[in-house]
Amino acid sequence: MPSTLKLPSFLLLLGCVFLAACSSVPGTDQAEQAEDKVARAEYYETAAVTYYDGQRYDLAALQFRRVLGEEPNHKKAKRGLGKSLYMDAAGNAGLSRKERAARRPGQPPLRSADRPGARLPRARRSLRP
Repeated sequence: MPSTLKLPSFLLLLGCVFLAACSSVPGTDQAEQAEDKVARAEYYETAAVTYYDGQRYDLAALQFRRVLGEEPNHKKAKRGLGKSLYMDAAGNAGLSRKERAARRPGQPPLRSADRPGARLPRARRSLRP
């Protein structure tokens, strides 16, 4: 009877050692992490451009910042962040401090045409190529 109990525990131990050896293939973790970083940056960039085109400049700026967190030298993200911040500020121009504080995060800004006497921002160009 004791020999039958040792066999399953030995197989369990052997299986654990085998799995530990397979999971530590050198170099694959770094390559996968690099691919994941690029995929995340592309996802954030796509989301940012979509928000920008939908005139959700505050959310576009957030996504462009995420792209820059993944790839700090990303030129399109730097340009997009600047344009998003400019357009978000232009959309909030003329609002009082109370109106800005009452605006919920993620809520689209008032259009300039809705506020009397507000200057219209320059025509925007799409960030899509």
